[in-house]
Amino acid sequence: MPLTQVMQGPGHWSIELDGDRLPVPRALTDLFPVASEGFGHIVVTSAQIDPADVTVDTLLDLATYVGRYIGQRDRTTLYGDHINAWLGDSEGKGVIVNTTEFTLDQGFTAWINTLQPDEIPFYQGNIGTPGFTFEYTWKPGVSQREAIDTICRWFGCEWRVRNTFDFDADIWTNLYGATPTAIATPWWDGRDAELTGIRSVIEPETTLERYAEGIFGVGSGGTGSNQTDPADPFDLPLAGGAGVTPGIYMTGSSQVADADLVTFLQAEGAERWARNPTLKIRTDDFCALDSVAVGAPLYVFDPDADVYDFDSEVHYGGHIVWPKILRVQAIVDMPVRQGMGVYFRTADEVFDLTDYVKWETGSTRIEVGERLRTLRPALKRKGYDA
Repeated sequence: MPLTQVMQGPGHWSIELDGDRLPVPRALTDLFPVASEGFGHIVVTSAQIDPADVTVDTLLDLATYVGRYIGQRDRTTLYGDHINAWLGDSEGKGVIVNTTEFTLDQGFTAWINTLQPDEIPFYQGNIGTPGFTFEYTWKPGVSQREAIDTICRWFGCEWRVRNTFDFDADIWTNLYGATPTAIATPWWDGRDAELTGIRSVIEPETTLERYAEGIFGVGSGGTGSNQTDPADPFDLPLAGGAGVTPGIYMTGSSQVADADLVTFLQAEGAERWARNPTLKIRTDDFCALDSVAVGAPLYVFDPDADVYDFDSEVHYGGHIVWPKILRVQAIVDMPVRQGMGVYFRTADEVFDLTDYVKWETGSTRIEVGERLRTLRPALKRKGYDA
């Protein structure tokens, strides 16, 4: 189970120590027992670096992936999740925002300042300033991830945690840029003047697993609202002519002020309960996380799979192509390949594990689509968390 990074999700990683030096010296693995060094951090770079030659900040700035260390199996297998799991992991465990109920009506920046407690080891990075205010009543026991997700959806924003432990929250084009810097296609790879080519096998998929035609909620003042098809139009009847219209009650909507309820339900529906067209891209790219960031837009072009858009013309390698622009929702199972660097960061120092890593081969899966990934049991059964 190599490196997995999910947009606004904890993801996972695992690294096996071997390095043709079996048995792995206990002098090495005894440096980071879970009992004393758990919640340390694993750092992966796309090329090996001597950590003695750089500061910790520089190492993090050069990192491809930074994860929390939460488990050790058979002494030589280390595993954990992405550092954004400090906000809340796949089971909802995280820093609790509040222990008593409170209500606030304020703008986005003020909400982020309210919801970013000092216990989280993040620096405040780029925080956007969208208009409007939002009135919400927080109940005791809400995790920071749940709180920030709610606020970001209301204001049309997203959040991310960079490898440098900087926390950003803004509209996605400010976080990642609106113009792709890479193209996934079966035909080419390598770098052009403006684009990085990712040679890929593209597998389209459309699912109704998350679709809800009606979304109902009740505001904090007791007023109810039912929003029909807030996400996108869908041809009824469903279920082979049965005329079924799946609906869902939005848990937590009773904490939203009555005046904000309709907008809240529509925003939730558009991002979480719509038809979910996705593409799964398989690639043997050496380091997909260096080629394109999770959350960033990506050109995807494969006419044989009906993946193209005549309204989007780009030039690559002397060719004119018409790719779709889709956002990267997850990069899954990226191998830790020979040539990369792997380090363990404790509270006090950094250990170079590169010479002891059992290198991996195989392909990486890049998942792209128009909707945010959210945690659902089907994903957890497959072994990775959204």
